[in-house]
Amino acid sequence: MLLYRLKEIECVLEKEATKNTDQLNTVLALKNSLLSIDFKVEEVPEYSFDKLVVLLKDINRKVLSFEEKKLLKEIITV
Repeated sequence: MLLYRLKEIECVLEKEATKNTDQLNTVLALKNSLLSIDFKVEEVPEYSFDKLVVLLKDINRKVLSFEEKKLLKEIITV
């Protein structure tokens, strides 16, 4: 579900006449992070913002940016 929502947002941003490249880069960064998860080994907590942030932090070996956290929270709460 998370990847699907990110792809929807990515498509909308790409079609806009005035592209918001910062937001598009945020979407792409989150999407790439989720795609790097080994779903055979990891259980992805799609409905727990805090657990998902910890998982992505461990995978990326860095803290998520404010924009990434904000976008992730928006996706989860929809």
